[in-house]
Amino acid sequence: MKKNDRLYFQPPMVESTALLGAAIRMARTDSELSLEQAAKICGISKNALQNLELDRQPTSFTNVLAVTQALGITIFAVPSSLKSEVNKEICRILAEDHSEKPAAQ
Repeated sequence: MKKNDRLYFQPPMVESTALLGAAIRMARTDSELSLEQAAKICGISKNALQNLELDRQPTSFTNVLAVTQALGITIFAVPSSLKSEVNKEICRILAEDHSEKPAAQ
């Protein structure tokens, strides 16, 4: 499995700060960015990014949005009553999109 394929096999629902940090770290490492490079792109300090990835300290939602936007991660606000349905549909779309990609040769 290629590094970029990992995102297709992860549940898109992030229900904890630890899972959000792991998703951010995966996006950064899959983009082959160092902590320093990504922090500069995101407009935050290296320590702030590392703390976010490792769920060490609370961070502002402003920083979370800056990081996710800079690293190409989209955050959805979905009513709880639709959570399961939306999660299943996103998984279906990701699996469909992944199956349409040509195999690496």
